[in-house]
Amino acid sequence: MGRIILGILAGVILANVVIFTIEAIGHMVSPLPVNVVDMESLSAHIMANPIPALLFPLVAYALGAFAGAVTTHLIFKEKDIWPGLTVGGIVTLGVLTNISQITHPMWFNVLGLLLPLPFSYLGVKFIQKRHTS
Repeated sequence: MGRIILGILAGVILANVVIFTIEAIGHMVSPLPVNVVDMESLSAHIMANPIPALLFPLVAYALGAFAGAVTTHLIFKEKDIWPGLTVGGIVTLGVLTNISQITHPMWFNVLGLLLPLPFSYLGVKFIQKRHTS
């Protein structure tokens, strides 16, 4: 039981590090407005962003979920996939929190909610394949 909790915790931490790192790179491409505390100005900035700038967070969610699931599975060391999917679910909850507080284009909302779980599944399958071959 402790290995499961440790694996999920480590996976969520790594997923967040990956997400924050990729988003920081994205902010270099499209800097945030000065007043990021005001949700209306932040929402207006995001809605005015070009599509390439909005791809950074989507890639971050996908790669964060992938890396987190790989980490979880490496620590868990069992065939079950649910601990890795749990990381993807937690990333999805983070995306849901983000899009419920800040206005984004609808296509971004849909992709943001759909990407983490399949990528966490791919992360688990990737590491399982590497360990069986």
